[in-house]
Amino acid sequence: MAKTSAFIVQDAESGLFLTPNEGDVGYTQWAHEAGRFDELAEAVDTAQFVLSGQFFVTEVSQ
Repeated sequence: MAKTSAFIVQDAESGLFLTPNEGDVGYTQWAHEAGRFDELAEAVDTAQFVLSGQFFVTEVSQ
């Protein structure tokens, strides 16, 4: 089975991770609950749209 990876987004100011929330974007303090993005560009675009400041995008194994 091939390894797959995804990307998670963390707000640099609050330390919270983005997570899906009923068709919107919510926040969680836990990385394992963070929303997974299949593409780096999708993670960055969402972070720029939702967050007003700096953020981290991290690649994770699925």
